[in-house]
Amino acid sequence: MYVAQAFVSLEISPEGTEGDYPVKYEELKLIKSTGTDAIVEVTAEVTPVSKVYLKRLIRQDSTGIWTVVGYDPAREN
Repeated sequence: MYVAQAFVSLEISPEGTEGDYPVKYEELKLIKSTGTDAIVEVTAEVTPVSKVYLKRLIRQDSTGIWTVVGYDPAREN
């Protein structure tokens, strides 16, 4: 969840962030996790991202590091 939070925040502010992330942890929802793959839905109002796809590319166990492998853009209203 934290990797997704950092990724979405950098999509909003590519120059980086100071202090709190612009997307709150509570605005992220884990909708799928297999232990090696995960999908996180972004429920924040102001974001260019609707879903983040993550994968443990190296060490596919509890010591593995999650990596963003893709995302879906947010729908424009």
